[in-house]
Amino acid sequence: MTHFKLALTPLDTMLKLDTTSAPLQAINDYQRLMGKLIYLTITRPDISNVVSLASQFMHAPIVFCLGIVKLIL
Repeated sequence: MTHFKLALTPLDTMLKLDTTSAPLQAINDYQRLMGKLIYLTITRPDISNVVSLASQFMHAPIVFCLGIVKLIL
């Protein structure tokens, strides 16, 4: 992820949530990453809204949600 550009906002306001994408294979990695992001919201309240959106898919993550997490990072 060293070649990514910085975004001004963590999530686009016009983003349509795609719940029909493929299920994610690495569920434990997604859950571990979301746990770290939830902990980070203590010091970064500006990302709390988008982290709460992505954490709704903790038990059955999809590929679309992994893209949202990469946008947060």
